[in-house]
Amino acid sequence: MPATLTPPPTPAAKQTEEEIAASLERLSRIGIETLNRRDWGYTSPEAQEFLSHIDPEHWQSKFDNQPGLLTWHEQNDVWRQLVEELHPDCHFAITHMSSAVHERESMAIVWVQSKVTGIENVNIQGLSELRWRLENGKWWFFYHVGIRGFLGQSGFV
Repeated sequence: MPATLTPPPTPAAKQTEEEIAASLERLSRIGIETLNRRDWGYTSPEAQEFLSHIDPEHWQSKFDNQPGLLTWHEQNDVWRQLVEELHPDCHFAITHMSSAVHERESMAIVWVQSKVTGIENVNIQGLSELRWRLENGKWWFFYHVGIRGFLGQSGFV
């Protein structure tokens, strides 16, 4: 009786840069939605997925109204104070999202343009840059830059 060999497992299909971009944009959107839900413990399954792509020890952010780089925990404290204590009606509505994946360099950037409402009866345009890096087959969100637009409807142009 001849022996039958089990074929080796098929390796996972390599994602295209477009698929990677879509995945990182989805994760970036989850982060903003979590902020809008005031889920500071990141308790929803989606928020847990987002959180699994953050290493708090190697994460930084910079905002135009903050005097230096913030850690993950410091940034969450700032968000909580802004949207829970100072402006409880604050809401971030994503108006545009785009990304660039540089797989050869193991880097990607997601840009998010948003309309911020609920802050003193004005609409503020916001622009965020979320930087991602690929390590050991996993994408990590490691750096965030946030810039406020002008008050009113003028945006960034």
